[in-house]
Amino acid sequence: MRLEAISRPDLLLVIRSSLPHLISIAKHLYDRWTSNKNGNGICSYIAESWAKYINNTYRTQGVRATEHYEDQIGTGEHVKVIVYSGEISYIIDLPHTLYEKKVGKHSWMKIPDVKFTTGQITIEPGPPME
Repeated sequence: MRLEAISRPDLLLVIRSSLPHLISIAKHLYDRWTSNKNGNGICSYIAESWAKYINNTYRTQGVRATEHYEDQIGTGEHVKVIVYSGEISYIIDLPHTLYEKKVGKHSWMKIPDVKFTTGQITIEPGPPME
C-alpha cells in the first residue's frame, strides 16, 4: 500500500516535533561514547539512530528517513539525515564540530562536557526524492 505524501509544512512540523527526542538520542549516544585519539566519531551512529526513530515513528504517515553521507572539505566524511515524504525532503543534522574533534585522517576525539539543545539541530531543504 502506497501512502500519500504529506505537504512541506506538515513535514517540517513532523521534524520540529521530533527535535526533543532526536536531541535525547544524540545525548545518550554521546554519553556512552568513549574515545581516544585513534577513535571513530559518532556522527554515523547519531544519523542511523535518528533515521531509525523517524522511520519507526512516522512510517504510517508516509514519512521516511535515510542517512546521507557528505564529504566535507577539511573535516572528511560526515553523516546527516534526509527526512522525506514523496518528493519533498529536508536534511537534518547535529554538526559534528559540536561534539567531536578531528585528530587524524580517520580519527575523532570526543569534545568533553557538551550540552545539547534542540536549537543546535540544523534543518535545511533537501533534494527532490523519488
